[in-house]
Amino acid sequence: MKDLQFSLYEIFGYLMPGLIAVSAAVMLHWTIFLKGPFVISEFSGPLIFGSLFFSYIGGHILQGVANLITSRNTSYD
Repeated sequence: MKDLQFSLYEIFGYLMPGLIAVSAAVMLHWTIFLKGPFVISEFSGPLIFGSLFFSYIGGHILQGVANLITSRNTSYD
C-alpha cells in the first residue's frame, strides 16, 4: 500500500471519463427521482473516496465498451 502509484494514463484514461460518466448518472438520477436541490457542501471523506473508486471502475467499464465498439468497426483488409 506504500508504493501506490498512478500513471497519467490511469488518471486521464480511466478516472476522468469514469468521473464524468458517474457524475452524469448521479445528476440524471437526482433530476428524475429526487427533485430537490443538489447540495455540494454535504460531501464527506468517505463519499469522495467512494465516488473516486466508482469513477475508476466506471472508467474501466467505459474503456471495455469502447474497445468492443472499435474492435467490431475495425476491418483488417
